[in-house]
Amino acid sequence: MKCLIVGAGPAGLSAAETLRKLSDRLEITVADGENKLLYARCQLPGVVAGRTIPDFRPPDFFTRNDIGLIAGKRVLFLWPDLNQVLLEDGSRLRFQVLLLATGARPRGLKIPGTELRGIYGLRQYGDALRISRWEAGRAVVLGGGPGGVAVAEALRDRGIRQVTLVVKSTRVLSRQMDEQGAGRVEKALLNHNIELLYGQNPRQILGSKKVQSVGLEDGRELPADLVIAAKGVQPNISLAVRAGAGVRVNPYFETARCGVFAAGDCTEVRDELTGEDVLPGRWTLAIQQGKRAAQSMFYRLKYPEGSWEESDLTPYTEAYTREYTAQIGGVPLAAAGWNTFPGEVQVWDSGGVYRRLVFRDDKLLGAVIIGDIAGAGIYNWLIRKGRELSSREKSALLRGEVFSLMLPGEPQQSYAK
Repeated sequence: MKCLIVGAGPAGLSAAETLRKLSDRLEITVADGENKLLYARCQLPGVVAGRTIPDFRPPDFFTRNDIGLIAGKRVLFLWPDLNQVLLEDGSRLRFQVLLLATGARPRGLKIPGTELRGIYGLRQYGDALRISRWEAGRAVVLGGGPGGVAVAEALRDRGIRQVTLVVKSTRVLSRQMDEQGAGRVEKALLNHNIELLYGQNPRQILGSKKVQSVGLEDGRELPADLVIAAKGVQPNISLAVRAGAGVRVNPYFETARCGVFAAGDCTEVRDELTGEDVLPGRWTLAIQQGKRAAQSMFYRLKYPEGSWEESDLTPYTEAYTREYTAQIGGVPLAAAGWNTFPGEVQVWDSGGVYRRLVFRDDKLLGAVIIGDIAGAGIYNWLIRKGRELSSREKSALLRGEVFSLMLPGEPQQSYAK
């Protein structure tokens, strides 16, 4: 039975691993357009900074698990009616079940000048290598979200003299942080000699063959030898759309085409807190989805005409997408949950530690923690659990005394930060 997985990111590899655990008789093949595999995308800023990054799977992962690998050849077309895909070298692969784990790519800049050399996104290992090798004394990073902040720090660590972070909103990490928390992050970035410019988008990129400057909406120009676009990502769905599979999946990760599944950042999930349809955007979610999709693929192989209602699989309906941890300018921080919800807000600001907690009906809904993030996993657990908290417990959370709380059914050692 032939299982084909397109994409060797966390969703694709966790699916391949799960399928092999389910059966040693399956013929499993992973196809990916990159040659450098088995790395974690969240570690790519480390490559930009000149650090080496460990593989998130052993180098012998494919041979040890008897999984075929086709690397460095993109899948160009999918024929679900024929159960075939077309590779860029003209060859075809057959399958009985297929998983699209094609991930996402940087959102492009729709402004003049993007054809110039020296403009990059950061999504693949090759992007990180090219950025790290580019000779530059001045860099402009466009976007103040987690990706923009991380790459700005990496460029400074690499030794680029002048790094400017251009942010359209009024603060960095606007989706993760409140105004006061973002102010702490801003201070850490400034201490790292990163310049910040708010309320602006790029209007054009100027230069002759290579980047020379970035023109802003207010008419100013920022000199630049290197420009990094970190304005978010968009899902790689062209393969599915051309085949009539679409990006949406059912609660078992099957697309509109029977036997064709999708998982990871090429799909949408329902955020369990806000109810919004969003990209998963988290490494752990992609791994979780890959495993669940593999279980559904195995069921479909056993029961090609079977209905999901008859299966013993649990439908996947909502996901926890709002979790963020980082260390910026040497300052650890964590954000969890729905921090923009207008609920009851309590703030702790003392001894270099900042905590801002949001409650709704005595249940923790959001948390921003800066300076001491020990036990941050407990805040996440409480948000997801929706447990009603007493005044004493809320006060303990605010003071950071999380390990004193009695959390039924959860071992203390599971609360890693």
